[in-house]
Amino acid sequence: MTLAGKELSGLQSENDVLRSLIGRPEPQMLTTILAQNGEMRFNKEQIAALKKELEDACAATDVVRLESEERKSEVVKGQRLREQDQNKFKEDLDVLNKQLKTIGQKVFEKQQVMKQESRDLAKQFEERERQIYLQAEDEIRTVGVKLSTLCRQATGSAEKCMAAVEAASQQPSLPAPATPAKRGFRFKKTPEPAAAPVHVPNVAARLITPLSSVLEDSNEANRIIDAYLQILDRGEPQYARLTWPRFWSELKRRMTADAPLPRNIKIAWPADKNLPPFVTDEKLLLDICENLLRNACESLTGEGTVEIAALVTPTRLVVEFTDGGQGIKSQDMERIFLPFFTTKTGHTGLGLSRARKLARLLGGSLSCEPRGRGAKFILSVPSTNTNQEPPPVKK
Repeated sequence: MTLAGKELSGLQSENDVLRSLIGRPEPQMLTTILAQNGEMRFNKEQIAALKKELEDACAATDVVRLESEERKSEVVKGQRLREQDQNKFKEDLDVLNKQLKTIGQKVFEKQQVMKQESRDLAKQFEERERQIYLQAEDEIRTVGVKLSTLCRQATGSAEKCMAAVEAASQQPSLPAPATPAKRGFRFKKTPEPAAAPVHVPNVAARLITPLSSVLEDSNEANRIIDAYLQILDRGEPQYARLTWPRFWSELKRRMTADAPLPRNIKIAWPADKNLPPFVTDEKLLLDICENLLRNACESLTGEGTVEIAALVTPTRLVVEFTDGGQGIKSQDMERIFLPFFTTKTGHTGLGLSRARKLARLLGGSLSCEPRGRGAKFILSVPSTNTNQEPPPVKK
């Protein structure tokens, strides 16, 4: 409310009081006026007191305001300092992140260099190992060829002796050889008994048996050496698309015609024989599968079944041969693929060694998993398309 409004309101109040006094007796009017004066004086005192309280409150408010402004100034100052610290921390953090990023990049580059060096060293080691292996194979091949030559010479000599003995056995008995005269003093001769004639057929009959044994041993040695020289052969694979029905038919023919299996041993062929197209050396794959299949069948005692499972994936061919035979001892697991190692009587121990050699020749691998009873041999050969290069040869 404005000052003019307040004055107008005061005049209206006085007019109302004056109107209320009109027509009243003078003593009553004086009493009313005195009462009004006292009330006005009380109101003025109340107003003065309220004004003083208001002034004190305003003063206190000013003090509070000043303190609030000071505190606000301190808060703003502290906030600015905090922002400065945060900005500095952020700058330091950015610098540290850059340093860490630089260090991480250097570590990554160093790791890449070390990986490349490791790959190079692995290739060098693999090549060196391959060269040593090939050199050892050459030396073994040289010794094997010499040993084969000696065995063939021994076989030829044994055959000639056999022929000579058989020819001699057809001749009649020879007269007894003459006793040479003794030189020196001549004493009275005492008549000596006449020597019995030599029966050549009887002597020949006694010689035929050991010569036959020597000839048989020589032939067996020749067979073993030839088989081992075939393992050392480094012929390159001839890659072509497999004809799966023909492949399984030929493998079955080999198992039934070349060396028939006992009737109580069965072969569970793959249910799906028409597998997806695959490129490899069919003859080498047949040789590997035949060796593994015969090894599995020979491990069975009495009756049993050998299961064959085949799978062609986009990356490889996997063929598994599972038998329920005698199994493989843990101490023999590392030796079963070594040449001439065998636990079977009358076997040369070259089948598994040749199978692994041919698997590596095709760029694949051959492994064995022991079972509670029997064993599982897993052949893995990398696959390729007819439009691609053949897989690398592992010698």
